[in-house]
Amino acid sequence: MTVEEVLEESKQHIIKGAIRQLVDPARGAGESVIFESAFDSGGHFPPHTHSHDQTLIVLDGEGILFIGEEPHTIGTDSVIRIPAETPHCLYNTGFGKLRLLSVFGSREPSLTFVDGLFPASRPLPDEVDQVEELAAVA
Repeated sequence: MTVEEVLEESKQHIIKGAIRQLVDPARGAGESVIFESAFDSGGHFPPHTHSHDQTLIVLDGEGILFIGEEPHTIGTDSVIRIPAETPHCLYNTGFGKLRLLSVFGSREPSLTFVDGLFPASRPLPDEVDQVEELAAVA
């Protein structure tokens, strides 16, 4: 998948957020690709996998990152490595924006959406507190 295809596919699935490409091989980055994501309160990126390891760097905000079905609280300055082919998804559980960088050590990162993985198989919570309750019982 080209970087442009990954970006376009991401934009079609993101809820209450935006993704932009910061760095790629065409801009002199060798084999690396970096995306910046910004999610409004309640924003969500659905369950998916990548063919390469991904490193997430949280610049600002707070949320819950599900790696498989395991919830992890993330916040400003969190750095998380997600191994290749590991399903994961993200919720902004804060009241402000959740901003993060996604770093890939590949010029062609893949993006494959995963059906039926918690919590995407359940409706999105209407309130931030409900997201935190879901994480507490998972």
